Amino acid sequence: MTDDYRKPRFSKSEAREKLIAATIELMKEHPIGKVSALKICSHAGLDKMTVRYCFGSYAGLLIATALSLGGNMTQHVKDGVFQDAAYTDPNAALFGRLLAYLFTSLGDQLPEVDLDEMPNFLLLERQIAETYGIKPELARALAKRSALIAVATVAIDRFIPLTERERLILQRSQRQMFIDLAEAQDQILS
Repeated sequence: MTDDYRKPRFSKSEAREKLIAATIELMKEHPIGKVSALKICSHAGLDKMTVRYCFGSYAGLLIATALSLGGNMTQHVKDGVFQDAAYTDPNAALFGRLLAYLFTSLGDQLPEVDLDEMPNFLLLERQIAETYGIKPELARALAKRSALIAVATVAIDRFIPLTERERLILQRSQRQMFIDLAEAQDQILS
């Protein structure tokens, strides 16, 4: 056998990027539970052990994929609330589906994430604090809640589509909750 039949070699960072891209492509076409590490490696043109080498495990690859998708969600957030564009963005829908899958199927394998290293989360927290005048510790808690609600809503919308009216009601209720909490915070602290 000659060297022509060997798979090309990539750096670890290149292989990571290829695996994440292949995972995203396959998960757009197939149910997440049907996308195995072996299928991902085959689709990326990489050896089956590359997932373990680059991410430690299949769960590690899915987490890295979710973080990659989540890095693009900033454009959909305004005043601490997900805007309509998130519901039509296929990557936002995939992000929601992937997080739902991770929590339901691999919850015990998920590491704790350092929120201070997540620029999108910090942006969401800052928006809530600055827009509504909410103190930092409460803004952090509300940002966590808002992120979970947004991800769940976008994931659910793929299976049970929301009407424009329902989306508008959800967005307004979220904003009103921030306003009410800011007022309650001011009353308690004064």
